[in-house]
Amino acid sequence: MTETIPRLRGVYLQAMKLADSRQRCRLIDNCCSDDPELGRHVKQLLEQSDEDTGFMEVTAVMQPSLLAELAQPVVETLQVGTVIECYQLLKLLGHGGMGTVFLATQLQPVKRLVALKVPRSDMLTENTVALAEAECQTLADLRHPGIVSVLDAGHLPDGRPWFAMDYIPGLSLTTYCREQRLTAEVRLALIIELCNAVRHAHLRGIIHGDLKPSNVLVERVDGRPVCRLIDFGIRRDLHSTTSLSGPVGGTPDYMSPEQMSGCFGEIDTRSDVFSLGRILAEVMFGAPLAAESTTDVDALSQPLPSQRCRQLRGIVLRATAAQVTDRYASAEDLRDHLQRFLNEQPVEAIREHVV
Repeated sequence: MTETIPRLRGVYLQAMKLADSRQRCRLIDNCCSDDPELGRHVKQLLEQSDEDTGFMEVTAVMQPSLLAELAQPVVETLQVGTVIECYQLLKLLGHGGMGTVFLATQLQPVKRLVALKVPRSDMLTENTVALAEAECQTLADLRHPGIVSVLDAGHLPDGRPWFAMDYIPGLSLTTYCREQRLTAEVRLALIIELCNAVRHAHLRGIIHGDLKPSNVLVERVDGRPVCRLIDFGIRRDLHSTTSLSGPVGGTPDYMSPEQMSGCFGEIDTRSDVFSLGRILAEVMFGAPLAAESTTDVDALSQPLPSQRCRQLRGIVLRATAAQVTDRYASAEDLRDHLQRFLNEQPVEAIREHVV
C-alpha cells in the first residue's frame, strides 16, 4: 500500500496550487477517477490544511494503515464539562492521528488554562496507550523554552492515559508572521529559535517527525514573539529499546522523501531538517515549495534584495535536498547558516545550491 502515498501527495500538492475550491475538486476528481477513495482522502487533507489557527490541529498522518481513519468520523466519549481529577474540559481543540486535545481549566491548587491530551476513544489499544505514555514522557524529558511542557498526567477510568500541557494561546507560525507583517529579520529569528528547539530534541534522540507551521505556535512574551513547538505524537525515539509501532508519516507539504517512502529505518534527524527547510520556505517565500519554483512568490511586504533572496533560496534548497547526504547534517548546521545570513556574513557552503 506504500504506493498510495506518493500518488496522494502528488495530487494533494497539485490541488494546493489552486485557490478556487471548485477547481480543486475538479482536479482531484480527474486525477482520482479510478480511485474515488483516494480522492476523498485528498479532499479531507485539504480541508484540514485550511484550518491552521488552533492549538494542536489535526495531524495529517500519511501511513497507509491510517489513511482510512481520516475518512471515518472521530468518536470521542469525553464531553465538554467533564472533570478529570482537578481539570474541567472547556472546549475541544482538535483531533490528531491518534489523540484528542481539549482546552481545560485547572481548578486547584491554582486556576489556569491547560491543553489536555488523551488517546482517541475510538483507537484505544495497548499500543496507542503505550505511545501516548511515551509521548508524555518525551515532553517531560525535553526541558526547553521552545518546547511545550508537561504539567501533570494520569489515567482515565477506561485506562486511557492523559496529560496536561501548557496552553499556548497563540497563532501558528505562518499565520502570526502574516497577520503581524513581520520583517524578514524577525521571521528568521523565529526560525532560528525553532532550530534551537529541534536541536534540543535531536540531542536527546528525539525526531519530531511532523514539523509544520501549525505545530509551531507563536505567542508574545515580554513584548516579543516566541515560538513553541508542540505535538510529538509521531516522534521517533532513537534511544528507545521498546518495539512500539508508531505511525510513519507526517504532513504532505513538509514530509521528507524518506518519510514518503514509508521506510521507518531510513528516517533520522535530517528528515526533520528537510521539514525545517520547507517551513523556512513558507515563512520567507510564501509556500513550502516556493524556493523550488521559478515563479517568484514572496511572503514579505518588503522583499529581500535579489542577491540576498538567492542566498536564502540556496539555504532552503540545501535543507530540502532529495538526497539525505546533500542536506545540512543537523538542525544546528541549518541554524548556524541562518544566523550568518541574518548577520550578513558570508555563507560559503551554499554556493553550489544557489539558483
